Amino acid sequence: MGSRVSVLSLWQSIAKIMALMNDGHTSVMPYYPGAVPRLPFRCKRDGDSLTCDGGKYDGYRILSIGGVSEEELFRTFLRQSSYELEGFASVLYANHIDRKDYLNFLGSKRIRM
Repeated sequence: MGSRVSVLSLWQSIAKIMALMNDGHTSVMPYYPGAVPRLPFRCKRDGDSLTCDGGKYDGYRILSIGGVSEEELFRTFLRQSSYELEGFASVLYANHIDRKDYLNFLGSKRIRM
């Protein structure tokens, strides 16, 4: 029997290859038949900072998630994502970082939602 590969591992591997394309219209992510758990707030990237957007945490700066610094999460996102402009990558990052699957994709595995 061959070895098994997790969906997360396959997603990370394919994403790294596709990131080499530097194309903002190319991406890969797994399909989930149900809702993906999210953090209790949306996020926005303001310069070099990630902040909470809306709700009771509005305006709070996010320094780390699940024991991984926000800076490291963003650097990993840049390595594993296909984009043309870093400004566009920042928007994609902020739009996805509140999802448990993306947090796992970026290496933050101690998230309970």
